[in-house]
Amino acid sequence: MTEQNETTLLSGASLLTKNSRFGAQLRNIHFPCSAMVAAWLHAVRGGMANTIQGWHDLDPIFWALMNVWDGCPPWSGVATAYLSLGSDLQVYTTVDKDNPAPQLRNQCWHVVQRWGVLGDEREDWEDGHCFLVWRDGDRAIVHESDSVRGYRVTEGTWSGTAGLEGYSVGVAYLKDVPE
Repeated sequence: MTEQNETTLLSGASLLTKNSRFGAQLRNIHFPCSAMVAAWLHAVRGGMANTIQGWHDLDPIFWALMNVWDGCPPWSGVATAYLSLGSDLQVYTTVDKDNPAPQLRNQCWHVVQRWGVLGDEREDWEDGHCFLVWRDGDRAIVHESDSVRGYRVTEGTWSGTAGLEGYSVGVAYLKDVPE
């Protein structure tokens, strides 16, 4: 039995509500995208901090890998999510009309990472973004944040290119995290 299954994980959705401590924090601090996902991964395991620096300090190595800092490989965010709480990991070539977006699993949390451009050097990586998705039947609920617009939620379907056309996409499937 893995360590993650020996600990009761908290509901991912309940942590994101505006009435939860973490959810209120998300609405008051404009977390960069990967920082939001890294903090959420700590929170579902029962961790809590009051500032972005506090979240970093809970596990600086985990934080750096999730946030794709200082030359980390471009897929280290989804790989770290997978190693932390995941059940599967998929990295896809560029999504287009012939290569649809990766399938999401029903009643499952997903960490999704996308890149518009992945060159050979760290400086060549452009248009990256990391976010959470909960799939419930035909409905996909996307939770994302950035340092400009802050936290937001979008609901829709996840079909065809799912708005990811032209991007390379990685997905960590987190089946053990409760809704």
